Amino acid sequence: DEALGHGSHVAGIVVLVAPEATILALRVLDNDGRGDAFQIARAIDYALARRANVINLSLGMLSEDHLLRDAIARARGAGAVVIASAGNWGAESPQEFPATSPLVSAVAATNANDLPTTFTSFGGFVALCAPGEGIRSAYWNGHTAVWSGTSMSAPFVSGGAALLLAAHPGWSSPQVIERLALTATALPDTLHEAGGHFGAGVINLAAALAPDPPGDAGEPDAPI
Repeated sequence: DEALGHGSHVAGIVVLVAPEATILALRVLDNDGRGDAFQIARAIDYALARRANVINLSLGMLSEDHLLRDAIARARGAGAVVIASAGNWGAESPQEFPATSPLVSAVAATNANDLPTTFTSFGGFVALCAPGEGIRSAYWNGHTAVWSGTSMSAPFVSGGAALLLAAHPGWSSPQVIERLALTATALPDTLHEAGGHFGAGVINLAAALAPDPPGDAGEPDAPI
């Protein structure tokens, strides 16, 4: 039962970031964190049918699955922001799907010093970083728990995406991710293997949500 409460913990982080967000909780994994791509794809379609704007995938597998790939494509086609955890391998490989999909934004984990954790996966597929070490959130049966992992990092970005969509309801998924990237805090150049491995850096939601001064270049480009 090492994965018991995982979904509650992830959802709790979204609520911490975006308290007024509506959570559609869909269970696709068992208490051991196991499941199959068919159920995940089915849940994505279920969420789309209920007009979900942000889909958080704090999970991963070591091979690409066409059912899940196609469901993610449908989600992006419907305008949803799709966020995935990068993985907890502490290395550039192996790489997990759906984090490696070009249609999702993969999130790596940082610690309290805004530096990559020892366990986080990294690589060119990572879009952003977010806190993922020692995170307290909701747990099973009304309790709270402290957990670490990129599963915890992804919902920080998902919550941030929800806040941006609430503030800018006309923004597209690429605009939301671009805004988070433009306002992220870059990792130090001296950091080992930082170049190109941790995306735009650590999310800065205060900067992402702040209004830009007139003429500032921080506004994302309009969708084409």
